[in-house]
Amino acid sequence: MNAKSHPDWSRIPRVAVDSSVLAAFFLDEPGVAPLEHLKHKLQLPFVSICELLYIVTRKKNRAYADQCFGLIKSWGAPILHSTEESILAASRLKSQYGLGLGDAFIAATSLCFRLPLLTYDTDYLPLAKEIQLFGVE
Repeated sequence: MNAKSHPDWSRIPRVAVDSSVLAAFFLDEPGVAPLEHLKHKLQLPFVSICELLYIVTRKKNRAYADQCFGLIKSWGAPILHSTEESILAASRLKSQYGLGLGDAFIAATSLCFRLPLLTYDTDYLPLAKEIQLFGVE
């Protein structure tokens, strides 16, 4: 992860969230975006949630991962699933930028739903011409 930088959230109507941000939030890392205050803006790629749950399970335990999932569901933020368009975009992004499959699907979701992406993962930096990135420099 690189330095965390955050925009003026009042100017951003919706944002896709990468698993790196969710994990930082639930693992109480310093400088993380205030997700509980942004819940009305969040759009959650299904892969971000899946990655969060396995990261939290490994670093803490399964019971805590289940609590995280319950809190996420209570936010009421939409969970964005793959579409035919995002499957094709993910395969292109993976082949063009060498992303992992999960990151390729998260990026494709952001791209196909026309959402900026909040991430702390520098692997996304090469996509900055295709996707508006927040949180990483």
